[in-house]
Amino acid sequence: MIGLNVAVSGLNAAEKRLDAAAANIVNARDTAPTRAPPVQPVAGPSASPPQDDGLYRPVDVWQSTVEGGGTKAQYVERQPARTTDFAPDEPMANSEGLVDRPNVGFSTEFVDMMLARRAYEAALKAVQVGDEMLGTTIDARS
Repeated sequence: MIGLNVAVSGLNAAEKRLDAAAANIVNARDTAPTRAPPVQPVAGPSASPPQDDGLYRPVDVWQSTVEGGGTKAQYVERQPARTTDFAPDEPMANSEGLVDRPNVGFSTEFVDMMLARRAYEAALKAVQVGDEMLGTTIDARS
């Protein structure tokens, strides 16, 4: 059942990608370090190290192959994590009107979500085909 393991690892990786994109979008305009902690990806490591300023650090998902088939997905902090915008009306803006924000582009995040959806659909189809093949094999032996 190697094929099933590969497909399930693909499902898990796609779910992680979708989760990371959602957390990045939710925290895209985070500028205030005195508010509640930022939303983190589900089951992901804290994107803000304890010595950090408390501002959200966007995450990406890196995938690597697993020996024997499949993929392993893990969260990694985006580099650079912050960008500076001119927003003089922001409460956290400095005297020059500049404010630090997470390095999040909505178009990139939405593309990542669409890719995650397609990857999930493909892996799900592989699971369904594997299930059908197993059913056919069982029927043939009966």
